[in-house]
Amino acid sequence: EFWANGYKDNYDAALESARSFYQKLGSNPRARRPEFVVQNFREDYPGARAASEAALPEFYLESSWQKGLDEGSANGCLIAWVMIHTNDEEMGQELARQTIAYVNSALSGPGEPENTEMGLCYMVLERPDDALTSIEEADKLDQVSTWWLVKKHPAYKL
Repeated sequence: EFWANGYKDNYDAALESARSFYQKLGSNPRARRPEFVVQNFREDYPGARAASEAALPEFYLESSWQKGLDEGSANGCLIAWVMIHTNDEEMGQELARQTIAYVNSALSGPGEPENTEMGLCYMVLERPDDALTSIEEADKLDQVSTWWLVKKHPAYKL
């Protein structure tokens, strides 16, 4: 239900589904990640930050970024975007750089694209040409299965 509403750009219903999901899981802080994603797409950055600080606190301390990236590098770009929109620009840009470096070092070989979320890290760093290149490379290898969601992010409203 959450993803279906997001696909239809019905972010209010998606947010309601995300919050219901959180409650069903007994208020496990990690379960707030869907809420964080929806708030990001709604451009409610204070709301996205509150949800992501609860769900993914390791991204708000540089000393624990490695742990966060090991558990889900795509979160690094989303959180970096939130940071630059909640008066934490330097930390957001550094997280974007570290996420790109992490993903590039984790690639197993030539021809393997960065995940499509890396485009968002490039947008945080104001490098739209690199974002486009990243997305085009993933498309050539038919690895853009989540692009329907990624492309809806406010960063791509150019």
